[in-house]
Amino acid sequence: MLICIFSMAVSFGATMGATFAKGYHYEKELTYGSPFVILASVMFFIIMIRVNDGNFQPSDRRKRIIDLFCNCSFGIYLIHILFLDNYKKYMEPTDFTAWIAIPGLTFVIAAVSFVCVLIMRQTTIGKKIT
Repeated sequence: MLICIFSMAVSFGATMGATFAKGYHYEKELTYGSPFVILASVMFFIIMIRVNDGNFQPSDRRKRIIDLFCNCSFGIYLIHILFLDNYKKYMEPTDFTAWIAIPGLTFVIAAVSFVCVLIMRQTTIGKKIT
């Protein structure tokens, strides 16, 4: 957990430092290819695997909900960038405070992407894509 927190702190700190130094919002340190983002992701995955010694047994109702989201996760991953890019096209990073924009965008983009994937999965080709 400490490695995960440290890696996220380095990523956030490097982004903040570069943003202040350059005078504009700089995201390169937060990309998927950043070593500290990769390390934080791997550590978070390991933490989740170790929850309850890897014996996570949800109730039937929760299992259906988890399965629904898991079945749509690849499609959400594929489509979310369309909504994020459109947001970036019309909004500047400084238009909202990060305390509102980050959780708000995460929720809204994930929800819209999920609904789109659910609709796409109603077709044969949509099931194959997502």
